[in-house]
Amino acid sequence: MCGRYALPIAPTTLPEYFGRQNLHVDQVVYSEKRTAHQYNIGPTAVVPVFILTSKTADKSGDINGYIEYMRWGLIPKWVKTRSDLRRKVGSTFNARVENLTSLSTWKSNVNNRCAVPVLGYYEWTHDKIKKPYYIKREDGELMFLAGLFSHGKLDNDTEETGSFTVITDDAPDYLKWLHPRMPIVLQPQDESFQKWIDPAVDIETALELNKKNHSSREALEWYAVDRNVGDSRSDDKSYVLPQRNLILNFFKTKAKTANSKKRSSNDGDGEKNKRPKIPKAE
Repeated sequence: MCGRYALPIAPTTLPEYFGRQNLHVDQVVYSEKRTAHQYNIGPTAVVPVFILTSKTADKSGDINGYIEYMRWGLIPKWVKTRSDLRRKVGSTFNARVENLTSLSTWKSNVNNRCAVPVLGYYEWTHDKIKKPYYIKREDGELMFLAGLFSHGKLDNDTEETGSFTVITDDAPDYLKWLHPRMPIVLQPQDESFQKWIDPAVDIETALELNKKNHSSREALEWYAVDRNVGDSRSDDKSYVLPQRNLILNFFKTKAKTANSKKRSSNDGDGEKNKRPKIPKAE
């Protein structure tokens, strides 16, 4: 599954990251709705997705699309009120790939396909003490996760609400120790990326191409991170750092503090040990 991820990139800078992978952003919409969390993004957050504009890549090889900020957790089209959303709809932040064409929640949106940009996502082990891991690309560039999106109005809103879900599939053998499932990872250079976000391509073809393209999953790395990431209310840059670095930084800080105290005790209180005052510029 995928229930938490990181994307600490401002809306104005994000198109730059897309451009590195030959994705041209025509426009960015609803970025003012972006929610605060960047390193610990969870369901109901308003975050960006990439939607195709042109059906084919242009002559430069770029794929044209736009970025829209949407609510994470797809709101089915048949839901018209916030009350129904709370009472009748279960968790919709993930959709199992095998259920896309069979469950009513997803069926009406199988042609509304998007790519969800993340710098990495979190997964927890299923041991007695759950341990969080951060999964990212080895080169540190954006990962794109397969998603479905929807637009609709709730309680007679004047403006449509955009929402999305992340598609999950069986995890490859080398990641099943962490979790049996993982989000479908797309790479812009693969044919499966463009076919996935192209609504003119039927869902069966898009899914079949994805099964043939597993190269995107081979360039991933993962490491244990701070357990505090489990608190959905928190958000901290340290969450994307390897746990061993956190421990190392802790001891480095203690060592610096100890050395600082040692130097202070050796300096004495005499005037000769005080730094001269620097006069202010006139």
